[in-house]
Amino acid sequence: MTNFEEACKMSAEKWAASLPDEVEVHKFSQKHIDAINEIIYPKPAVKVKKLSKKTIRFIIIAAVLLALATTAIASPAFRQFTLKDFSNHSEYRVGDTKNVPALTDLKVNYIPKGFKETYSYKKYSYGYTNANKYIYIDKLRLDTEIAFDNETSKSENVTIKGAKAIYYITDNNVGTIIYNDGNYIYNIHGNISKEELVKIAQNVE
Repeated sequence: MTNFEEACKMSAEKWAASLPDEVEVHKFSQKHIDAINEIIYPKPAVKVKKLSKKTIRFIIIAAVLLALATTAIASPAFRQFTLKDFSNHSEYRVGDTKNVPALTDLKVNYIPKGFKETYSYKKYSYGYTNANKYIYIDKLRLDTEIAFDNETSKSENVTIKGAKAIYYITDNNVGTIIYNDGNYIYNIHGNISKEELVKIAQNVE
């Protein structure tokens, strides 16, 4: 043993002899214990199972169907209505008028280009004109009855926002759409095309 090695041994023995006979037990933190356990007892690797294209397709279809079902439930359903015919006119009436909500402001989100607002009444009714063309839009309570001339007009069913609606046009080419969204009745009429009336009806609330 060299002199250096002998000196290191003596120093170590001297340091060991200086320690107290009884040493207080050290308490390791839970974080330290968990770290040691992970080293000694490593967790087995989790195997991720690769999904087949068929399984992925099934999951996507199920998600789409669920979204459609949720939308259908959330969307307000229109209330059934009747058209009562008289000798010279017909009346649009909603059958179930229980819990009729109070009127709220009419919002018109689409008007054909060139039309300007020229009439309004209590924010429930608006009129627009463009030269000799005109459009009138009314928002009404569900218990309102709407009459129209059946002698000089013909009617047909159309669909607005998924709801059944009535479209009728007079001999002088004035068209009208009447429908309800379950909360209110909307009456849109004017001497413009059926396509434009439908587009307006799809964009009122």
